[in-house]
Amino acid sequence: MICVKNSRNGSQRLRILRIITRLNVGGPSLQVANHCRELPGLGIDQTLSYGKTGDREGDLSPLLSGTDVRIHPIPSLVRPIHPWKDLISLLRLIRLIRKVQPELVHTHLFKAGALGRLASILTGVRPRVHTLHGTVFQGHFGPFSSRIAIFLERRLARFTDVLVVLSPSQAEHLTAHRIAPSSKIRVIPPGFDLERFSHPRTHRESIRRELETPPGSPVVAILGRLAPVKNISLALRVIAGARKKIPQLCCWIAGDGPLMNQHIRERKSLGLSETSVQFLGFREDPHRILAGADALLLTSRSEGLPVAIIEALASSRPVVATEVGGVGDLIQHEENGYLAPEGDEQELTRGLVRTLEAVDKKPFAEPNLPLLQRFSIASAARAHRELYDELIEKTGTR
Repeated sequence: MICVKNSRNGSQRLRILRIITRLNVGGPSLQVANHCRELPGLGIDQTLSYGKTGDREGDLSPLLSGTDVRIHPIPSLVRPIHPWKDLISLLRLIRLIRKVQPELVHTHLFKAGALGRLASILTGVRPRVHTLHGTVFQGHFGPFSSRIAIFLERRLARFTDVLVVLSPSQAEHLTAHRIAPSSKIRVIPPGFDLERFSHPRTHRESIRRELETPPGSPVVAILGRLAPVKNISLALRVIAGARKKIPQLCCWIAGDGPLMNQHIRERKSLGLSETSVQFLGFREDPHRILAGADALLLTSRSEGLPVAIIEALASSRPVVATEVGGVGDLIQHEENGYLAPEGDEQELTRGLVRTLEAVDKKPFAEPNLPLLQRFSIASAARAHRELYDELIEKTGTR
């Protein structure tokens, strides 16, 4: 296999194929885009293959412009199970692997993880790495589909060299479901550009004026896709309940998705006005949204390590959230936020009211430097490069 030389230090550059189900607006796509920008500087040549985004999911593929990554879209690769399209996608991935001849295949999300790993097994390419950005075992599917997902993950894990997860809680979740032994699981925190979130004073007043929020009104922000797993229906009920205690409470919902129209109808049925709960659609300035808000609300049924929470903590904003996935690895109950059991409307409402009543609206805290360093793009990139080198040496690919 021919390796490209790294002109900076003469060492061999590593050639990898990265596959993700789709580049919709969300944490997994943002992490992949960050890898594509950062890893070339660490001696890695990347080819990226991804599928088609769904309706109202947004598209983060423009983030790849200006990078050295080679792009190979596969329109037949879609998130829902579709036997014919899945077969076409598998054949195209096999053809792509034979063309690119990667030294390592790294897949992201469930569908790309299944088809991409199967394609690499059929073509004999190792090492194989798969990142679980969340969990398909809770919140995404019904009981029967979840059992199928667990079955498939267990089988695929046998042929996977390392499963990357974003938090210790995720790792425990995998071992509890007997997906893979702990020796095959590696915790690598995601990397983001958090610098713009660390100076919220700069944007607080401007965003509140832009969104015509009454002076002095407390604001809770919700950031995320309007999809079933995010359970925005529960969030709206929590807001309605909290307004009984704090009538001037306002809510900004920044995100889009297939349930937008349903949630707008729910807002009306709960007696919430368009000014008290604003649907902002997809925003490219989440740092301004968090700067103007007094707290973040997250009501997800399932999460990996939520980007929104990391961004809120970088903005010195408290968080009220369901304790799912890696949320508990970020939030210490009643210290930097409030945790409630998944689906517990009463406890979430109580937590939101208590949090807003306790918020100090005067000075913002200083930037959380350890947090900024822990979740930096550079740290995540270095950890992945070290993992790749370890696997290449272990499998004797070179």
